Formats: sequence, C-alpha cells, structure tokens
Amino acid sequence: MLPPTEPKQKLSTQRLKQAALELAAVPLVRMTQSVGFVRGEDGGGFYPVQGTDTTNSVAYIFNTGEIWVIDAWLSQIPQYVELDERIFSATLQQCANLLIRLGIDGPYKWIAGMEGILNRRLVVADRPNARLGTCVVDRIEKDGTYGTGQDPALVLTPFFEGIFDSCGAVRPQ
Repeated sequence: MLPPTEPKQKLSTQRLKQAALELAAVPLVRMTQSVGFVRGEDGGGFYPVQGTDTTNSVAYIFNTGEIWVIDAWLSQIPQYVELDERIFSATLQQCANLLIRLGIDGPYKWIAGMEGILNRRLVVADRPNARLGTCVVDRIEKDGTYGTGQDPALVLTPFFEGIFDSCGAVRPQ
C-alpha cells in the first residue's frame, strides 16, 4: 500500500517501530507467538520467529508510509496456491487504518500479487478440499486505489478475479 503522495517529513524510526508493531497483527503475515523486528535505514517491520535464520512472512513500513506485506509460507507446498479473500481484504483495511492513525490520508494505492504459481492448483481457503484449476501463469499482479469507506473485498475484486481466471476457475459470487 502506498500513500497518495510522499509525506513532507519522513516518519522517525521510533514512530515506525510503534506503527510496525500494529502490522505484526495483519492476517496475511500469520504471526506466531514470537515476533522479531527488522530495521533498515528506510523503515522497519516485524516477522514471525520460526527458530531458523529464515522467515516466511514480513510486514514492513517505509519511512515514506509505504507498506509491504509479504507472505511466502505456501512456497513450501509447490503443488498448490491458496487464496483467502478475507485475509487479503482484512490486511488491506488494517494497513489503511494504520496510515490514517499516522496522519497519512488516502486514497491509497494498493498493489497485490502472487508469483511462482505456474502449474499450481488453486485452493480456496473456505473450501480447502476443492481443487480448482491449475495456474497457467507464473505471476499475477493487479493494482488500484482504496479510500476510506470502501469495501476492501470489492476494491480487490480485479486481483481475485485475475487469480481465478489464470487458473481456469470460476470465482464464486
């Protein structure tokens, strides 16, 4: 998610650390009981501590207000790609709420995508036993804008439909 314009003053490290803590709770990150903080010169974020040197997800906020949320846990299961529309929608809403609390008004630009999905079978979270079509593309990316009061599920519809279409499946209404 990106603010409509870069803020006049970049967010401080301490303010980012507090803000990033809220990102630790976004559904797309799948946090565990233990979280770690990562900081760079351009921002900071949280990730689930999994007992190894690697992690499968991170939520990172840049000092410009741009937010990245990355979840790669399913890359460990190469035959499937899972789509949970509720998780994507709730994550979009929570990121927007965080920017509002930081004093960064919208509408915000969002970019959603999946990559490494070629030849994976689509699984929908609320129907885990249904194996839908196989993806014929390796990457799906869509973007748009999201403003206060909009339904995040409706805003993300082009992304959701793109996934179903790329996998040769019909999206349930």
